[in-house]
Amino acid sequence: MNLNDEPLFPLLIPTNKQQSEFIGFIQVLGKQYPIEIKLSNGGSNINSEITTTLFIEDLEFNCTKELYDILYPHVQVIKNRFVQCKNIQQFFFELKDIIDRISINTGTSSTTSTTTPINKTITLPFDTFSLISNEIDEIGWNKVVNIDKSLSSFEIMLLDIKEREFIVEFNIPIGYPTQFPFVKCDLPISSTELITKLRSINTSTMESSLFNNNSGGSSLEINNNNSISISNIIKKIQIMIDYEYQEFFNFMEEIDSNSWVLEPLNPRKSSIFRRIAIGNGCSICFEVNPNQPRVAPFKVDFIGPTSKTQSLHQLWNRKYSAQQWFERCSPVDNFQKMLELSFPLKSIDDTLIEEIIIQCSICYAHHLPQPILEQQQKDMNNNNNNNNGDNSIKSMTSLPNVTCNNIKCSKQFHYHCISEWLFSLPTTVIGSSTINGACPYCSSKMTIEKMFNK
Repeated sequence: MNLNDEPLFPLLIPTNKQQSEFIGFIQVLGKQYPIEIKLSNGGSNINSEITTTLFIEDLEFNCTKELYDILYPHVQVIKNRFVQCKNIQQFFFELKDIIDRISINTGTSSTTSTTTPINKTITLPFDTFSLISNEIDEIGWNKVVNIDKSLSSFEIMLLDIKEREFIVEFNIPIGYPTQFPFVKCDLPISSTELITKLRSINTSTMESSLFNNNSGGSSLEINNNNSISISNIIKKIQIMIDYEYQEFFNFMEEIDSNSWVLEPLNPRKSSIFRRIAIGNGCSICFEVNPNQPRVAPFKVDFIGPTSKTQSLHQLWNRKYSAQQWFERCSPVDNFQKMLELSFPLKSIDDTLIEEIIIQCSICYAHHLPQPILEQQQKDMNNNNNNNNGDNSIKSMTSLPNVTCNNIKCSKQFHYHCISEWLFSLPTTVIGSSTINGACPYCSSKMTIEKMFNK
């Protein structure tokens, strides 16, 4: 490759003819950082944003504190690469390679700000490779369900007390064990929250607490140190599965076994959302608190004709206020008693969804296409972040969830379809929190919640 084919850092420009000094910006982890690079230790007027200096023999690298913290763990690698370079362009080529590797290890592209891990194989140092191999030996290779030949990414299966399967995904950075690996597991918390939790958990404190609360004891041994290791991470996650979220998994399993779950179609263990059929063309949506699953759901909504759901809302609110939800009862029994209904069950002969849910009267489908649903939820999440997290639970459904209030019409629509229709009409009135327009079938006034901005 010719190093002069294209600039590796297009926003970094030389400030002298000798091209021994450069100033500008470089992109690291999707963000542009101001920097100043010199091949001598002479003084200069440094940009006020540039606050920290990395001295690498004859190379002076001035950058912000944030970029300094990112690069500092790799300073020895930068130094080794620099001393082998014949000119500054070669160094830029090596620096770009290091930045790209940092991006891969942290799961962030160097050209985008996304935080989604990149599925790309990296080559681990020999010592790290050996360490990972030894740790998997300790855990047991029989628990490994998928592994990359470089050992930089692999999946380990765990079983909970009731033999439910959980896959733990690992992506190992080059800096392991100094750097924390990327870890993902099907728990009712985000990957970021999981890693934060794993970092903060004190294993010896957890061990003591769990044994005090479980007189039967446990065969799980935990090191009395909080060092970063695959085995320690696995043990911490196993405890979270068996103790912290076990009641949540049991609770959701009770719901799935004793009701007709309309959404999600194939619930993940991490899903706190359910939409179940309650009869008469209606369904109930709710979210469960994974930390207190037995308490009454904190988000409940009804979907169906307003003539039917209005009375259900009133009945639920009245009995909820009267604290008629009993934590010792099964969740489905609680719902049925509070709503004074007997919920339908999906029959063995695989009753068609048409018998419970009417198709959308605009797109003539039951489920929104997955790309549209994902984009809708992304838009709503962005709006959610700007509105203190107050968003409708209906945003999580892919089935029709809006009904015309005209009893003679009662057409049902996907929120996406009806909102697109209403936005296209010049007569539609768009408020700060509602959208008001005409039903595409009967022209009656429809008012729907404004879940995101167009």
